[in-house]
Amino acid sequence: MQNISILAFPVQDLTIARYLAAANIHFIAIDINKIQNILSETFLSDIRNWIEGPQLIGYGQEADLDHFIRLNLLDGKICDISSTTIQIQLKDQILDFEKFDKLNPTNPFTWIEVKASEVLGIYDFEEIEATLLSLGVEL
Repeated sequence: MQNISILAFPVQDLTIARYLAAANIHFIAIDINKIQNILSETFLSDIRNWIEGPQLIGYGQEADLDHFIRLNLLDGKICDISSTTIQIQLKDQILDFEKFDKLNPTNPFTWIEVKASEVLGIYDFEEIEATLLSLGVEL
């Protein structure tokens, strides 16, 4: 595997989180806004217990993210996001990620978009796999 730190965003599903963890992705980012508030803590706890390896990063309301970080359900949070960049804050550092670009797949901090197929409405594992292989991830 190349020396690239990979952030996957947005992950809203335990199956996808487990797949990405098995692929040795470094960071999994979860959009807390997409989860019903009463289920957020349970969902994060389930992911924390079911996967090993990636750091969990949250995206959403600052107060909610800080709460989940204090509970050790998240390792950090997205503090800035655009269509091409994501900045995350961990406890002691800030990292800037650039969106995966097939023409320049060697950015040391790269984020990949995890999205459902527009046709099927489910996650497209083939697209995720092709992106990961382009980044040098061994599956």
